[in-house]
Amino acid sequence: MIKRVFIFGNIDLKNDSLPLRIIPKLQEKFPDIEFEIRDPNEELIILETEEVIILDTVINIKNIKIFDNLKNF
Repeated sequence: MIKRVFIFGNIDLKNDSLPLRIIPKLQEKFPDIEFEIRDPNEELIILETEEVIILDTVINIKNIKIFDNLKNF
């Protein structure tokens, strides 16, 4: 199964562009993963059997946070 990571962010806003700026390094380090830039305001169509990975920026958190289900999100 091809792994996909949805990347959210706004390249025009410095505090919201980090995920977009690191895509080249991620692609180099993880060539088997497909990185897709998506607009978080648009509908995401995700298959039930698909593992969903989203990389986004959150202002005012100090550490990386991983949410493994929507209830914890």
